Parts: sequence; C-alpha cells; structure tokens
Amino acid sequence: AKYSGGDLLYNPNFVIARDGHLLVESMKRMLGRETGWEAVMRIRASQGVRCKTFHGRFFLKSTDLLALPSVDPDKSFAVEFDYDDSLLESTVFCVQIALLYTTSAGERRIRVHTITIPIVSGVGELFANADASATASMVARVAAENLKDKRLEDVRKSLSDTAVNALAVHKQSDMKHQSILGFIPESLSLYPLYIQGLLKTPLFSRDAFGLFGFRMDDKSALMHHMNVATSAMTTVMGYPTVLPLYPLEDFPEAGVYTEGENRVVAVTLPPALPAMKACLRSNSAVMIDDGITTIIWVGLDAIAGFSEILVGTAETDLYSLGGACVYGDSDGEGGRVRAIIRNVRGLKRAGAPLLVVPSGTNLQARVDALMVEERSGTQMSYVEYLLDLQSKVRRRAGSVKN
Repeated sequence: AKYSGGDLLYNPNFVIARDGHLLVESMKRMLGRETGWEAVMRIRASQGVRCKTFHGRFFLKSTDLLALPSVDPDKSFAVEFDYDDSLLESTVFCVQIALLYTTSAGERRIRVHTITIPIVSGVGELFANADASATASMVARVAAENLKDKRLEDVRKSLSDTAVNALAVHKQSDMKHQSILGFIPESLSLYPLYIQGLLKTPLFSRDAFGLFGFRMDDKSALMHHMNVATSAMTTVMGYPTVLPLYPLEDFPEAGVYTEGENRVVAVTLPPALPAMKACLRSNSAVMIDDGITTIIWVGLDAIAGFSEILVGTAETDLYSLGGACVYGDSDGEGGRVRAIIRNVRGLKRAGAPLLVVPSGTNLQARVDALMVEERSGTQMSYVEYLLDLQSKVRRRAGSVKN
C-alpha cells in the first residue's frame, strides 16, 4: 500500500457480531469512492524553491514526479520545501501541482492546482501567519517515519524539540510581546497542546506496550495511518474530540437534524467537553474520537439506561453494542445518539474501529490516556508540560543569545 496508494484495514481481535458492520462500511467506501488510476503527480515551484521531501503513499520517479498506481480522496500528501535566499527575488513564490490520472470510466484527465505563498522579511511576520494544525501534522509525519530506524526516546525528544526550538526563536523576535504566557505566539497557541497529546498517543507513548497492551501490529497500523492523515485528523489525534451522549436532557437540540443555508441538512452536535477525567462521570456516557478509533465510554450507573435507549432493553452485553451505536431507528433519544456518532465518524475514514468501553474494564487505561490534559502513566499533565516547555524555551533562547 505504501507504493501502490492502497489501503490498510486493521481490526484487531475481529468478532463478526461486533465488527462485521465496520468491514462492510470499509468495503463500501473503498469500492464506491472516486478513484484515479495509473496516475502521476508533478510538483513545481518558483525559482529558488525546491521540493525537499515528500510524505504519503507513492513511488518517487524523480525529484518532483510521483507515480501513483491509484489515488483517492481518503489520502493526503505533504511536501517539505527548501529555498535559497539569493534566488528569491519576489514577495511571493508559486507552487503548482498537476495530477494526471485515468478515471474508472476510462477517461484520461489532468487536474492542476496553483497557489501563491507570501515571502516575509521578518520572523515576527512568519509566526503571525503560522498554522498550528499544519505544523503539528508535518512534524508528526516525520516523527512517525523516524520510528522505523530510531529509538522511541530519540523520536519523542525530536518531536518535543520542534516546539522548544520554534518558541525559543519567537521569544527572541520583535513580536515576543504578542504572545501567550510570554513565550507562545497566538497563532501557535494550540501547538504545545497538540505536541503533548501526540506524545501520549500509543504511537509515541512510553506506556504503549505496557499500560495499553500495544502490539507491533498496532504500531504498524498507526504508522500507516499517520502517513496519509490530513492535518485535521492529526490534530484530533493530539487532542481527541469528547462529546456527551447520555443523558442529553441538558442539550435538547443535540442529535437533531436541522436545515441550514442552501437547504443543507446537518446534525447539531452537543458542546465539546475538555479531555479531562472529570468529564467521565459514572452516570453518563461520552464519545471519545481520536481520529482513528471511536470509543463510547459508559459509566457504571449509566449502563442500563444507555443500553435501553439503543436496543430497548437494559439486559445486554455492552461489547456487542457497536452496531447499535451506528445502525437503528432514528427516533427518540437513541436516534439522536446515533446521529451524533454517525456525524463525527463521517468526518474520517469509513469503517474506523468503534469500541464500547464500560467503566473500570481493562480498556480504561486507554481511555484515561486520551484525557490528554491529565497525567497518565509516565506522561505529564498539560499544565506540567507547559511549565517544563517554558523552562526549556528559556534555556534554549538564552543559549542561542549567548
């Protein structure tokens, strides 16, 4: 799949009654989506700028030409550029991407995208226009690829150092007064949160093989996923989406279909909760989505009520509720719960694993690790990470100045 542009489907401990609908979703998506065949993609840039490194699923034919046996909307590519100051003579540089492919109907087509990117003269302007999500996505891709031939601790350090080095440069710039906590530019206000969250994911966590029961197959699947993930999916891995599912009395509009502009029908989602253990109450059920797996966490006092609104009876095996969380009637509170789950899952790849996790089971450690603002295992809380980051930035900025 790395060179053919294909997919890797990974459903560990597959049980047909629980996971069968996920396999069906995946196959429907792969067979029904628009796909380009026998494609080649060329990326060109203005004088003084060149493509340095490509990330994604392709075969590199030359310095700027990628061979793509198949290409589809579920894959993304990332490119690192290098530049020569002496050859940059304009205030902008252009990047053009051309994709030549054959449709499933046999038509040969070409699609071209051209964008202009401004060139700034000062570090302050650079930080003012930085994109935290795209930056986190790029460094996560690089870190995932480095896991193939580097020690985990070295990869973790390099991932964390990207934040330290960038913020140290900002601290010395003329824009340092426009910052949060005195060292984080407003444009990158969420960047430390994303990096800290990524360090807690099973892919980069020290606790993956012990506390989470992680296996090498799990690691390989995550590396494969990171290779094609969009920036939005990567940031959700860094800071999971947490939404209340039960009870919904406080959110009467949640899970209700409404017609918006241009008659587009959308589902109203309940307000997102912070990724903290305080949100995991014994009388509630919440959805935790990290861009790869959807976890429905159910508190002990909510098991009977949550089961009843989904399948009509309190006497059921929660582990078999995965299908009922996606398929079923659209009426009542159960229908609203399904609408919320389907809406969030529809924003990522079809057939993504869905787990129903009762409180206190052997998967509780994995749920706790997704509460990225809290301390878990050997990982720091977000407040502790910020204090540690601030200390490192001060030392790094001081050493560079001296």
